[in-house]
Amino acid sequence: MQTVSKSWRTIEHFYKSHAKPVYRALGKPVSDSKLKNFERKLPAKLPRDFVQSLRIHNGVRGSYLGSVELQFINCWELLPLDAIQQEWKMMTDLQDECGFKGDNDSVGKRIKNDAHWRRGWVPFLHENGNKVFIDLDPGPKGKIGQVVEWSNSGSFPSQVWADSFGEWLEQLAAALERGVKIDDEDGGIHVKFGFKSQGRSKAKPKARASKTRARKRVPIRRFEFIGGKSAKFWQIRQTGSELTLGSGRLHRGGKEQIQSFPTPKAAAEHMQKLIDQKLAKGYVEVSKAYVITFN
Repeated sequence: MQTVSKSWRTIEHFYKSHAKPVYRALGKPVSDSKLKNFERKLPAKLPRDFVQSLRIHNGVRGSYLGSVELQFINCWELLPLDAIQQEWKMMTDLQDECGFKGDNDSVGKRIKNDAHWRRGWVPFLHENGNKVFIDLDPGPKGKIGQVVEWSNSGSFPSQVWADSFGEWLEQLAAALERGVKIDDEDGGIHVKFGFKSQGRSKAKPKARASKTRARKRVPIRRFEFIGGKSAKFWQIRQTGSELTLGSGRLHRGGKEQIQSFPTPKAAAEHMQKLIDQKLAKGYVEVSKAYVITFN
């Protein structure tokens, strides 16, 4: 297996030539202090190849905020460490609080399926609530550090993509060298590359890989609070089983946060709970806008 740095050189060359927004948004090396702080919360150390990758590029800046042009590959967003921690903590806390059951359709015995989410799963790719994670707590026939694709809604069974992050990165680099398809509608980069024995070759293709994906208007509900020295906004939108929240000072920008739930119903119920809390604090709904998403 080639080195992580060699794989990244190939990937950098491709994006510099074919997708400059992604190339310019590749993150700077992550700090050792941030890595150690996150590792203390995990049941095992992060794999060396994944740490090496973060020390080269800490994800893609801004990709997890919904920008199509910053999607890394096949509609997946490559998360920086801050977003990884945020997603990991949210899913872990939600699992601890609600005790959701697992995915009985998981392929093979390489992945534990007794719970919807496990503390030893470290997500590094994200797409509409679905995740690809590094497995620090594998099943009896799995390997620590294996790369697993996971569906938040259970629309497809969890499956192993590669035995390690380094192997997955090498597969991606090789696929980019062979050639890619650039989607005419969204400009996204789409490639085909092999997975381990648990690949989805016998299953129906996922909707996100289709060139004829349906567009959908998703409402954004925006609220503002003005009083005393405060002038703040808060907004929220639901896309399937995922909520996107934004907040900040008026006219000064803000930040976004993504929360994932097991079902769209659970997401809707939580959204209404958050809205009721904001209204109780004196926020006033000021507008409803729309964004375009893909089914």
